[in-house]
Amino acid sequence: MAVVVFGLGNASCNSSSKDVAPSGLTYSAEIAVYTVGTAIAPNTPTSSGGNTASYSVAPPLPAGLDLNSSTGIISGTPSAAAVTTNYAVTATNSGGSAKVTLTITVNDTAPSNLTYAANPAVYTLKTPIQPNKPSNSGGKVVTYTGTVSAGLTLDPTTGVVSGTPTTVTGPVKFTVIAINSGGSTTASLTITVNDLAPTNLNYAASAAVYGRDPHRRQHPNQ
Repeated sequence: MAVVVFGLGNASCNSSSKDVAPSGLTYSAEIAVYTVGTAIAPNTPTSSGGNTASYSVAPPLPAGLDLNSSTGIISGTPSAAAVTTNYAVTATNSGGSAKVTLTITVNDTAPSNLTYAANPAVYTLKTPIQPNKPSNSGGKVVTYTGTVSAGLTLDPTTGVVSGTPTTVTGPVKFTVIAINSGGSTTASLTITVNDLAPTNLNYAASAAVYGRDPHRRQHPNQ
C-alpha cells in the first residue's frame, strides 16, 4: 500500500516594522523677529533619525504665516503685530515624533512721516484751541510723547494737542515722538501764543472840558 506523505510548507509570518522616529529637530531661525507686511525668509527645518511624515505647530502661527505640513517650512507675510510667543513644532512619523520650540515676534510697521493738521499753529492766550490732530503714513502709533506750550496737553494715545494756552510765547518748536513696536518717528510742531487783543478802550472822562491856565502869559493879540 502506498503511503502518501503530505509535507507542511514553511509558514511565513509577516510583521510590520515601525519607522525610526525623527530626532534632533531644529530650524534655521528658532528665535525670529518679523515685521508686518514684509515677507519672511522661509524658515526651514532639519532633523536626524527617520524621515518625517508630517509637521504640526501649536499654538497657531501669527496671522499671515504658514507651516507646510509636508516639508515643515514656515513662510508667508505677517499681517498683524504679535507679541513674543513660543510655538511648538512637532515632526512625526509612524515611529514617533520630535519637537522643537520656536520663539516668534511680529513687530508693526514703524510710524513714518508724522505731521499735524496745524503746523505752525498760532493760538491766543486763555482761548481754548481747536484740537490739533496728527497723522502718519506708517504703522499704527501706540504711544505719543513730547512737550507742548503751557496750558496745552499732548494725548499719549491719540497724539491730539488740546487745551487752553496760559502763557504768551513767540514761535517755539516742540518735538513730538510717535512710537510702536516697529520703531518711532518725530514731528517738529511750532506753536505761537499771542496775547489777548485790547478791547473796550475808554477814558475816565469821555467828554472832557478844559479851562485856560490862569497863570499862562497871554499874548498881546489874545
